[in-house]
Amino acid sequence: MADPFVDRAGLEDQTIAAHRAYLDAQTAWEQLVKAGPTGLDEDHAGACEAAEAHKETCRIAFRDLADKLGHIPRSDRSLIGRA
Repeated sequence: MADPFVDRAGLEDQTIAAHRAYLDAQTAWEQLVKAGPTGLDEDHAGACEAAEAHKETCRIAFRDLADKLGHIPRSDRSLIGRA
């Protein structure tokens, strides 16, 4: 049974925003890894680790919101597209 005290529309908006943040973090991490080091290998490795950690934080936030909502929201603002 749905929690009557949960703002479903607000939760959907948060979930969509979290998914976009995850996609942005995933893209940034992939681009950084693909680009390879432009300076010291250690600096690049550290930047890759930081980007991957941020990506995982975003993924977990999205997963937790989707779990709380009970589904992946779909709307005319598509999870894949940009608003």
